Amino acid sequence: MLNNDLEVPPRFLTDLARGLREADHAWIAYPNWEGLDIAPGVAMRVTLAAKQHLSGWAFMMRGEVGLAFDEQFEWWYGDTDIQRQVEAAGHRVVCVGGVTCVHLEPGRSTATSPELQAKADADLQRFIRKWDRPDTAPRDAGPSGRDVPDPERRKSVP
Repeated sequence: MLNNDLEVPPRFLTDLARGLREADHAWIAYPNWEGLDIAPGVAMRVTLAAKQHLSGWAFMMRGEVGLAFDEQFEWWYGDTDIQRQVEAAGHRVVCVGGVTCVHLEPGRSTATSPELQAKADADLQRFIRKWDRPDTAPRDAGPSGRDVPDPERRKSVP
């Protein structure tokens, strides 16, 4: 899953796939957007309990495990929901060290649209109702509880 506003270097998909393949019981892998201390090529398990959230704008899932996005989430929280599904099934989401990309316009659509902000807020409530776990919903800046940064800033992953 790649957003259309990413800059990815050569070998991005190859390196992400290698991290997913080589990690025990991993169903999803994503680049190190949180700046975690991970050696290049190493896949580290991440958890919602540790406030480590899947990057919904760039990740890879194993096709054979039958994961599916919950269509009740219209705008946000589909990525956090899929991470919660993986964790509930006893499997892993991993962050792969050394995999880089640049997210050019993170949150811009939501930040500039009251309609999308309302959808994000409604999705947060759906997530909390579904999982009965408000503590696992992202609680970053922004009107919807999600990261809605300055549209002029580019999010770079080391």
